[in-house]
Amino acid sequence: MELSSGNGFDIHVPSRMPLSPGRNTDTPGKQPDRLGDRMRSLARFLNPWTSRSPISHYYAIPSCWLCPGKRIPFALYGRSAQGEPVKILPPHRMYVPSEDGHDRETGPSRVFIRKESAPDLLHYLDSNLDEIIDHPLMDAAGKAEVFYYLAYRRLEAVYRSPGRLMLTDVKQIIALMIEQIISHPETLRQVYDLVQKNAGRISEHPRSTILHALNVGILSTFFVTTVLSHLPREIAEEIALAYFFHNIGMMLLPRDVVNHRGDLDNRAWELIRQHPRWGVEIMGRRYPLTPEMGGIIGGHHERLDGTGYPGALTSANLHFFVKTCAVMDALHALISRRAYREPLPLVEALREVRHRVPRGYDPRIFSQIIRVFRAYGLF
Repeated sequence: MELSSGNGFDIHVPSRMPLSPGRNTDTPGKQPDRLGDRMRSLARFLNPWTSRSPISHYYAIPSCWLCPGKRIPFALYGRSAQGEPVKILPPHRMYVPSEDGHDRETGPSRVFIRKESAPDLLHYLDSNLDEIIDHPLMDAAGKAEVFYYLAYRRLEAVYRSPGRLMLTDVKQIIALMIEQIISHPETLRQVYDLVQKNAGRISEHPRSTILHALNVGILSTFFVTTVLSHLPREIAEEIALAYFFHNIGMMLLPRDVVNHRGDLDNRAWELIRQHPRWGVEIMGRRYPLTPEMGGIIGGHHERLDGTGYPGALTSANLHFFVKTCAVMDALHALISRRAYREPLPLVEALREVRHRVPRGYDPRIFSQIIRVFRAYGLF
């Protein structure tokens, strides 16, 4: 395999990479999920009016979230000259942009819904995600927020109750991310900002596990599709699916083990070391895993020097995609809040990962992550 000139990093890999770039060889190789918690996560873009306003029991939403010609499952409200809520569209009526009384050319207007309509709004956004993201009045921050929080919502549904149908929903998110989100640098920066802000929010399993999987999936997919820009789309989407579900085996661990604050005993460690294998079994029963996908899910805790688990594999047996997941998994874990420690700032987390290069992590991948992050202004 020919190495790329200049940086020693192979970006001319075939569509199916047998091993890591530059190292090719024939050697074989915690909290309950309540609506209130979720709505607090959405507070940045579900913009409630001030408590002194007559419409303090309403959420303000941008009208570009509403799809013309489709029925809206909740009532829409505007404001009178006195600031009182005025119903402009009853529930289950077809939305026509002119009915909200705003000029479409001046930018996205805002309408209001009652706070108790929030679950209906989430379902509506989820059902019309492609059209909403593609709206010409959606700015980068708006696209990032809708994408990020709905991606979490879909991923959470599958992690809690795996099923083939719901995997299709996550694949749509992945296709959208690769097609539209990652191709727009400003939107990508906004998504990354949300990754950093949310990494430290939740410490308790299983919600911390699901959020971690989402963020590692975003970071790993962004990196791979950036440095391997020629990678066929269908391969990129398969790999991204494995990144988003690399940690699904953790859902079989008892909550007290994952949230334990002291030193783990031998029993707990034995259980934790099994979660990559459990993840392969869970996903393999519901999706035809390629060798690369199985390698990512089953090998994201392997290390180059053979000190990882569950197979104690060494560098020659680890795929480039697996090594990428290992670095991103470790990096994101360090910047995340855990039940037993506070999150590290990104720069300190990068230093910690750097200390484990090259024994644990691939130095070429780590250096390229730094280069790509800097090029996109992510730190």
